[in-house]
Amino acid sequence: MNGLTATPACNSERNAGIIAQMDEVFDIRIEKLVYGGDGLGRLDGQAVFVPMTAPGDLARVRTVERKKGYLRAELVEVLEPGAVRRT
Repeated sequence: MNGLTATPACNSERNAGIIAQMDEVFDIRIEKLVYGGDGLGRLDGQAVFVPMTAPGDLARVRTVERKKGYLRAELVEVLEPGAVRRT
């Protein structure tokens, strides 16, 4: 398993090939920080940028922007903090 859990809408036949809908909530593991400070995770291979996250975080996020090559999401909650997260 790759640490990602998509909501049923991502897996339905009706939405085949569509990664995530606007306002869709899903869980994602953050791989690293990128320029600008956003966390980077991947959903079915597509980059997802999430502010306020740290490498290693398992986060519940909500899609706020869809582009051809990436998604932007907002943090809903940190389900499991990464080892480098500072409190």
